[in-house]
Amino acid sequence: MDQMPIPDKDESFLEEIKSGIRKLLNKAVTWMKPDKEQPTLVQILVFIIKLPILLLMLLLSPVLLVILIFVFMAAF
Repeated sequence: MDQMPIPDKDESFLEEIKSGIRKLLNKAVTWMKPDKEQPTLVQILVFIIKLPILLLMLLLSPVLLVILIFVFMAAF
C-alpha cells in the first residue's frame, strides 16, 4: 500500500490535507476509467461491478450532503 511521503516542514497542515485529497480523487478517477485493452463486454461488466462503489462515493460526498440538508430544511 502506498505510504504518504514525509511532508516538508514548510508545507502547512492544510496543504497536506489538500494534496492528500487530490491524490485520493485522482486514484479514484483512474480506477473508474475503463482499460482500453479489455473487450467492450468486459469493460461493461467491470463498470457494473464498480458502479455501487461509485454511487456510495457520491452518496457520501459533502456536496450531496449539503444539498440534502437544504432539501430537508425546505420540506419543513
